[in-house]
Amino acid sequence: MKNLIIDLITVFLFFILLFLIGVDYTMFILFVAVCPFLIITKRKDLIFSLIIALMIAVIWGWIAEKYYVYAESSFKTELLNFYPILFWTLGLFMAILLFRDIKLIFGIKTFKVKLIIFSGLFWFGLIAIETISYHILEIRNLATAKYEGLPICDCIHAPLWMQISYFIIGPLYFIILNILNKGMNKTKIKLYGIKLRSYIKNK
Repeated sequence: MKNLIIDLITVFLFFILLFLIGVDYTMFILFVAVCPFLIITKRKDLIFSLIIALMIAVIWGWIAEKYYVYAESSFKTELLNFYPILFWTLGLFMAILLFRDIKLIFGIKTFKVKLIIFSGLFWFGLIAIETISYHILEIRNLATAKYEGLPICDCIHAPLWMQISYFIIGPLYFIILNILNKGMNKTKIKLYGIKLRSYIKNK
């Protein structure tokens, strides 16, 4: 419960910083602060989950690079726009962070229930941040501005394949973590509180 309160406060501060210093700098500061935050809160085991989230974000950023053009974004190069990479890394990781808190409190054990809860948590956060970014912070993706957004929230203005991908990436991340967890022998590394395993057997 203590970690859940800490994490919820962190999420609240994230939204406050969005309004105070903008999206780019907020995400950059949080990204740099994640590892020290995990060490201070004695959750170094989650660093591996952060690395997996970063890998997925980089791959997605490379695949959809041409579909991300933000006038406001200053973190970009000719090859990659770091805005979506930071967004997806932090979004995926914050979802798994909150999920682990919930899992430990309620003792959730079955994979199907875990996947449903994580997916719901991720989708809620995704729609919330996209809605706030578009309607309140007025952040516009110039590359996909011509496309219609989702019904009701009018957010995620992008081609249909991108909209579908947005909702698939979260559950995919969760499934990958579970595959890694089940396919390896026990080590000291953990994923959201469950010991990882390694293909290398101890001699």
